Amino acid sequence: SKVIITDSVNHSYTLKSKGEITNSTTATIVLSSAERAALNAFLDKSGTESMSGGKYQINVLAGWNGTSSSTDFSEHPLTVSNVAGLTSATYDMSTGKLVITGSYIASVSGSKNDVLPKYITLSDGNSHAYTLTTGGVDVDSSTKATITLNSADQIALQYWINKNGTKSVEENEYQFTAAYGWNGQQLAQMGFYPLTVSNYANPEVSINNCSITLGAAITTASTGLTVSKPGYVYIVPADTDFEEITKQDLDALVAGGTALKGAAMTPSKISIATTGKTVAFRMTEAYAEFKAVAIDLAGAMSEPSANTLIINNVPAPALTATAAPGSVTDSTKVTATAASGNTLAYKLSSAPITAPKTFEIVESIIAYTSGTNITGASPTNKYLGVYELDGDGKVIRYKLITLAASNIKLPSFKSASALDTSLVLETDTLVTSSVPSIKAFTVKINGTAVAVTKVEIAGDGKSVTLTLARAVSGGDTVTVAYTKPTANYLVNAAGNAVANLAAGALSVSTPTLPPSISGASIADKSGEGFDGMGVITLPEAAEGNAYAYRIVSGSYTLPYLGEDVSSWTDVEDGDTLVFGANASEANGKVLLVAEINGETHAVVKASAIIVSGIADYVPATSGSLRGTVDFSDDQYVADAIDNTERTFTITVDGSETPIEITISSEIATLSDLITSIQTQLTAAESTATVASVQILGETYLVITSGTTGSASSIAVGGTDAALFFGDTPVVNNGSDAMN
Repeated sequence: SKVIITDSVNHSYTLKSKGEITNSTTATIVLSSAERAALNAFLDKSGTESMSGGKYQINVLAGWNGTSSSTDFSEHPLTVSNVAGLTSATYDMSTGKLVITGSYIASVSGSKNDVLPKYITLSDGNSHAYTLTTGGVDVDSSTKATITLNSADQIALQYWINKNGTKSVEENEYQFTAAYGWNGQQLAQMGFYPLTVSNYANPEVSINNCSITLGAAITTASTGLTVSKPGYVYIVPADTDFEEITKQDLDALVAGGTALKGAAMTPSKISIATTGKTVAFRMTEAYAEFKAVAIDLAGAMSEPSANTLIINNVPAPALTATAAPGSVTDSTKVTATAASGNTLAYKLSSAPITAPKTFEIVESIIAYTSGTNITGASPTNKYLGVYELDGDGKVIRYKLITLAASNIKLPSFKSASALDTSLVLETDTLVTSSVPSIKAFTVKINGTAVAVTKVEIAGDGKSVTLTLARAVSGGDTVTVAYTKPTANYLVNAAGNAVANLAAGALSVSTPTLPPSISGASIADKSGEGFDGMGVITLPEAAEGNAYAYRIVSGSYTLPYLGEDVSSWTDVEDGDTLVFGANASEANGKVLLVAEINGETHAVVKASAIIVSGIADYVPATSGSLRGTVDFSDDQYVADAIDNTERTFTITVDGSETPIEITISSEIATLSDLITSIQTQLTAAESTATVASVQILGETYLVITSGTTGSASSIAVGGTDAALFFGDTPVVNNGSDAMN
């Protein structure tokens, strides 16, 4: 416990065992197994220095040799001998034997535990390293041990050992190292020791010439395929350029799911796990001849097999192909993909098509590009054969498609227009004899169903006309739907039925409403003899245009833009129109007025005016017409005024504020008198409503209320009222009250 062993760098150990003096200059200490194990951890090389360059030394503490001995750290040199060490190894790939050589390789008590391979790692000094899993072995001698690797270790090494000698094909150096415990309690071998490989060989593959049935397994019993070592086998067309192809090419083809020259097989890459295994496999695609190529786990490729697989006289394998409607009527289109160097073709027939054999040359087929139109498809011509051909025009794959209506572009409705009671559907050319029932169509105007009363197909077959129970007007929204009936449905000459039409799927054009006439109006034509009449006011028409009108009762429809209204009555601004015999008949009627082209009578603008405000003439019901003067006599006016300012009042409709009328002393004529009264009444319009001031029968000055009905009244009074309205002021009541 007073003796210390060190490597003068990182390690030191104090002994536990005691020793005996041999003589006055020598003492021997026999170490325990624990002490030996501890020292083996850093005394890793025979001599005076460790592998890391540290100097072996011995130091002692006070009492190491009796009580009088003192501490001595003078770094006395220590020499180590008989340390086990490795120098090199060889590996025979044909036998799987790894032979390691070195010095002082210990023999440990027990069986097969002298050397433990699980502590030994082989590598190429670069990206590959592998720690063995083989069980322990006994040493051959103190300088050699032979390890026969298990199959897992042998296969693992084949992934990167690909050349005889001390280096790989990639020029990486083969080497090995050993961890602590590789040889009993021997130290770890910290260095990397050279490894030499022998008996590496490229893979070999053979395949016996045979003719097989598509889909049948090729097994040992049918001669099959044999490889010389673990790796992979690729089945490829016999005419493949084997001088140019690489493992990367083959892997890319397999990973992409596409075999060489269109020969997709399952599998096309076969994993070989045991040396010399005869492989059973199955061809699921046909090609003329195949050869085999093997690649070992390290990537080395074999020569192609001398013999070939031959597949003869078998139906062409299935081509993946789908049909969809084409872009023109009676057409279909196919989506399919041909392998590189191959092409597509098709045949359309009214009879089932016989499936071709692999490599057969088929007559009367048409070259095809995927996705383009195939015309002439119909319920009769429904058998479509799609072919994939090689460069010689021989069939590689084939698909028969029986076309349904869903695969064909059916005839359809192209456009629709509605006018009056007709709705016209433009179509592809149809057979005119097949006329569907009216129940096949559903028509709605502004969301309300309208009955179809008749269906007609035009003589050229290019349109279908529906007769409606209600007329379509400008601005109406119309929808039409068609559902194919079980019989007498719309069909074209090829036999394809017109496709169903959903409501709203086809826009229906309707008449366009014209712009309105700004400023058009109707006013009452007042006075006796004008009951039920009105006066029309119209703006000036555009050059070359004129106006026409029509009077209707109840519901009405504006004419559409461009409609011919030559049956209407011409009218001009200021014309008197008769709406009825009296106000009751007139009011509520509708005046349709249109600005029209003067030559064609086509509508340019139009408005609908609801007639109102038409009043019947009603004499006064209270009082009577007054005066006996002749108002046509200007002299009477002058004499009545007598150069004196005259005044009177007019009370309209019972207003609390009478209108005061002042007649100037200078008034001398009837015209001036009427003008003066009219001017003052107009100025007072905010407090009264006066319809007119007029002379009746050149005898009476009449002022009329503009209000109709029982609320109408006129009252005159004031200082000079008698000069104009009789001796007694009068109040007249009733419709069109006047004084």
